[in-house]
Amino acid sequence: MEARDLIPLKKIITDKFPLLAGITALGYLVIYFHQVGFSIYYGYPEDFIFFDLSTLLKSAAILYAFAILVIFPISMLGILKHKKTAYSLIILITSLIYFSVFETRNPLTFFTSNTSITLLNISLLFILPFSYMHSIRQAFKKDALLIQKLLLIVITGLNLVIVPSLIAKISSFKKPDYYQLKDNESFVLLSSSGGKMIFGSCNNGNKTFLLTDTSPTLTLVEISSKIEKDKIRDCYFNSRR
Repeated sequence: MEARDLIPLKKIITDKFPLLAGITALGYLVIYFHQVGFSIYYGYPEDFIFFDLSTLLKSAAILYAFAILVIFPISMLGILKHKKTAYSLIILITSLIYFSVFETRNPLTFFTSNTSITLLNISLLFILPFSYMHSIRQAFKKDALLIQKLLLIVITGLNLVIVPSLIAKISSFKKPDYYQLKDNESFVLLSSSGGKMIFGSCNNGNKTFLLTDTSPTLTLVEISSKIEKDKIRDCYFNSRR
């Protein structure tokens, strides 16, 4: 490569670096709030949150899938002014998410201020897509005001903070498998990231946590009893920190 060929490359890197740095920082922020969602649901300290490449890729895959399947189609429908179709799609998607996770539980009685997932969390599951689509429709109007464009930025920011945490909470409730320590069956694996494993013990709302390094000497045993798995789920769900 000749010296003159390096000039355009250097210019591209210089011009695009702030954008790439900003996107990277934003990605870390979104993934952090995704991990915070697990911390809030189970009740373990945020100091237990660690990052590694596997955690970043896994969290990013979940969030990108959510963006592609939900946010992008809704955004496009809003821009194209298919208002009724967009609202119907929102109701359909959010309802499917709710019923696939919580089945026919009455949200007004099932979610309280003492549960790991509150009624406000569930309300946001429905409110955020509507507010996001509406803000897009307003911001992309030909006569859109500056305040409407700024509002879109604010609502997008709120989505990037709230949605990752909400996804983590919902997926924790729907967690299909639990593994317990063979040497201490009261401790169940809650999360693993950054070369660390987080175990928890929950009994009648009393929770104890154990943070340990990932080690091949640790033996985990899968809990097969549905009754026992439901008991573990309900204990963490009904004992908000």
